[in-house]
Amino acid sequence: MRSSNEIARDRLEAFDSAERSPVALLLLLLLAILVVGVTTIPAVERHFGLSTRVAALGTGAIVAAISAATIAHRVVGTASAAYQRLDRIETITIQVALAVMARAAEGGAPLLWLLFVAHSLVGAQSGNSQRLTKLTTFVVPLAASIHAAAASEPLAAVLALGSALSGSFLVVIGQGFANRVNELSAERERLAATVTALEVEKERRRIARDLHDGIAGDLSALSVRLEDLRRGVSDEELRKGLEVLHGRTTGSIDELRSIVWALRAPDRELEELASYAELRCRELCPRDVRLTFRVVDRTPDADPFSGHLCLSVVRMLQELVRNACRHATPTSIEVELLRGPDLEVIVQHDGAPHLADTLEAVLALRDGGLANLRQRVRELSGRASFDAVDAGLRVHVTLPPEGPGARAG
Repeated sequence: MRSSNEIARDRLEAFDSAERSPVALLLLLLLAILVVGVTTIPAVERHFGLSTRVAALGTGAIVAAISAATIAHRVVGTASAAYQRLDRIETITIQVALAVMARAAEGGAPLLWLLFVAHSLVGAQSGNSQRLTKLTTFVVPLAASIHAAAASEPLAAVLALGSALSGSFLVVIGQGFANRVNELSAERERLAATVTALEVEKERRRIARDLHDGIAGDLSALSVRLEDLRRGVSDEELRKGLEVLHGRTTGSIDELRSIVWALRAPDRELEELASYAELRCRELCPRDVRLTFRVVDRTPDADPFSGHLCLSVVRMLQELVRNACRHATPTSIEVELLRGPDLEVIVQHDGAPHLADTLEAVLALRDGGLANLRQRVRELSGRASFDAVDAGLRVHVTLPPEGPGARAG
C-alpha cells in the first residue's frame, strides 16, 4: 500500500516522462519558430510591441533549457543530480525569459504574463523544482514591477505585480489541491487493500469451513469404517492392508486439520503457534515419552507470523517428533521455539544413538522425513543443522520471519 508521497512521486515521474518526450520537444521547437516568425510581420510587431530579436532570444533560451533537461532525462534519468540541476535551470530560464519578453512587449505583455502564471502553476505541481518555482513565481515578476516603476511605467508595474500575486496565489492553491488529491488517492488505495484483505479473509474462512465440514468429515467416517473392517476380518494379509489404509487416512486427516488451522487466520502470534504445535505433537507421542515444550520470545512486539509459515513449522515439528517416535526409542523429546530476529525451531531427543556416518546416510536420502524437512527449510530461505548429541539427535532450524510466498498460504 503506497503513501501519498509515493503516489506524488509516481505522478511526477509520469509527468516528467510525458513532458520530456521527443514529440513534445519537437512541438515546442515548432512553436518557438512560429512565435519568432509572427514577430517579423510589421503589424504584429506594432500591436504586441515585441521585436523579433527579443522574441528570438527569449524563445531560444527556453528551447535550449528544455532541450538540455530533456536530453538529461532520456540519458541519465530523473533521479540523477545532473537532471535535477538542469531541471532547476530550466525553471529559472523559462520564468526569466517570459518576464523579459513581457517587460519588453507592450500590447502583448498581458498574454506573456498569463503564460508566465500558467507555467508557474504547472511547474509547482511537477518536476524536481517545485520550491524553486514558488520562489521565482513571486520574485521574478516583482523585480519586473520594480523595474517598470523605476522607468515610470505604472501600468506595466501594476501588471507585473499582479502577475506575482496571482501566480503565487494559484501556485499555493494548486499545490494544496495536488497534495489533497494524493492523500485521497492513498486513502482510496488503503481502503481498496482493506476490502481485498477482508474478502480474502472471508474466502479463507469459507474454504476452511468447507474442508473441515466436508472432506475432513468424510475422511473421519472412512477412517472409522476402515477400523471396523480391520477388526472384523480374519485374513491377516487383508488386515494389514486395511491397517495401512487406516494409517494413511489418519495421516490425511491430521494434515487436513493443520491446513484448516492455518486457513482460519492469515496471521498467528507465537503463543498460538506454540500452543497448536504442542497439541499436535503430543498426539504423536506414546504415553511413555515425555514431551517438553519451551517458548522464548525475545521480540514480543514483532509482527505475527503468516499462516503459511506457521503451517510449515507445525509440519516440521510433526515430522521430527513422528520420526523420533517411529525410528528411535526416546524417553524424552524437547522442543524449543525461539523468536528473535529469526524464528528458531529446536528439537532434541534422547533416542537410539546416531553415529555420524549413519546420520549422513539418512540426510543423503532424497526421500524420507528429514530430506523433506530440509527441502521445506530451503523453500523458506532458512537453515537447518543436524547433530548427534547425548545418544540422540538435535535438529536446529532457523527461519526468517517471512519466507518466499509466505503470504500466499
